[in-house]
Amino acid sequence: MSGLSLAQARLREERKAWRKDRPFGFWARPREKPASSAPLAFSSQASQDATTLTSTAASTATANASSSTTAGSTGSASRSHTAPTASTGGSSKDAKGPLASSTAAGSGVSGGLDLLEWEAGIPGKPGTPFEGGEFRLLLHFTEDYPTRPPKCVFTPVLFHPNVYPSGTVCLSILNEEKDWRPSITIKQILLAIQELLDNPNIKDPAQEEPYKVYMRDRKEYEDRVRQEVAKHHKKRMV
Repeated sequence: MSGLSLAQARLREERKAWRKDRPFGFWARPREKPASSAPLAFSSQASQDATTLTSTAASTATANASSSTTAGSTGSASRSHTAPTASTGGSSKDAKGPLASSTAAGSGVSGGLDLLEWEAGIPGKPGTPFEGGEFRLLLHFTEDYPTRPPKCVFTPVLFHPNVYPSGTVCLSILNEEKDWRPSITIKQILLAIQELLDNPNIKDPAQEEPYKVYMRDRKEYEDRVRQEVAKHHKKRMV
């Protein structure tokens, strides 16, 4: 058993399929989970425990030395104080264990992949005002996926009639009350969003300013899009 939920198992399979057959210029991947902060707290506690054990060891050793001096040449007395020293050595070894573990735990190990949170990049189509741009977005899935669609959010926000001011994409296939179907894949979602870029649905506007500019003057709208692309969405050279 993998321990994955149905949604996560589906997304794992989609990731495999995407890596084998992704559209040119696109990218998509699950985000990394943040490393747990718990090991840091453990490290602090382990350090305190080790300090206490070390102090105890030092005190015991001092007491042993003092007892040995007082005992003088009495061999039996000397031997009676040798055993605690060996015991102290054992305590020192135990103190080293938590410190070694905390060092490894505090080394910034990744928390793994979060299959419910993806990031993606969509290229602008050649010959459109979006050409040369890379439009990044986050895909937020829930445990109800694929019964319910993901929420897709452009970051930074895109100047577009069908993108809400929050960056959320307004698209019928992302609405479970409209055209969403559980068989729709991440690849299909991203291709549909790319198609939406240069072919907005003016019957379902989500952002007032780009909608008004688009309806008033198409050339002005396209010039504005090119400006936004150059300023906020230029394809990054990796």
